[in-house]
Amino acid sequence: MFQNGSKESFKFLFNALVECKDSLKYVNVQDNKKVNASIPEFVNFIKSCKNIEYLNISDLPMTKANCKLVYKALIESFKSGSNLKHLEWNYVLSCSSTTAQAFLTELSASLKDIPNLKLQKVSMTGIF
Repeated sequence: MFQNGSKESFKFLFNALVECKDSLKYVNVQDNKKVNASIPEFVNFIKSCKNIEYLNISDLPMTKANCKLVYKALIESFKSGSNLKHLEWNYVLSCSSTTAQAFLTELSASLKDIPNLKLQKVSMTGIF
């Protein structure tokens, strides 16, 4: 998706990505303004696409409530065998630093319950 994305296609994009879930390794959906209208599809994408190794969801102006839905989906995905190694979630300006801290706190608390966690790097530049 290009900067500023499309008003309607995010739902279709996430649904299409789920259809390709077995072959996806690298996904970059950063800097799209209409993500809030497709959070259910975004969450389903995160939970369904276990083979992704790199995910960039930077600059998505999600509401605080939607940030929480997304980070909970990420943690659930890690617990159910995600291959994600590198997560970039930079400059989520509408998401507060307390929400970002809650994600990192919950993720670190969950680490003991994720024996085969593949995650090696989380980038959250510009949030704190």
